[in-house]
Amino acid sequence: MSKTPLNETSLQETSLNSLNKAPAGRSSKESVTEKRLRAAAEGKSAMAERAAREAFVAQNTIRLRALRLAKEAADRAARLDNPPPAKPAKRAAKG
Repeated sequence: MSKTPLNETSLQETSLNSLNKAPAGRSSKESVTEKRLRAAAEGKSAMAERAAREAFVAQNTIRLRALRLAKEAADRAARLDNPPPAKPAKRAAKG
């Protein structure tokens, strides 16, 4: 049997596993605290990104609504200025 060469995935897994272990000289309590602080920071970042995305969507909605209302007003004005031609009256059927 020959050993399989290390691929990129196994190297990443090995490095991730070594990161998850508490370094020598540190207690597991410190690493738990660090994880909580990191999670709190990531949560704040995610909330800020979500708020920014929601603000963008709200501004875009306002802009598009204004464009739609302006187009509808222009269409109404065009219809009033240029009414459609009158249709000729229908003839009565002979019978």
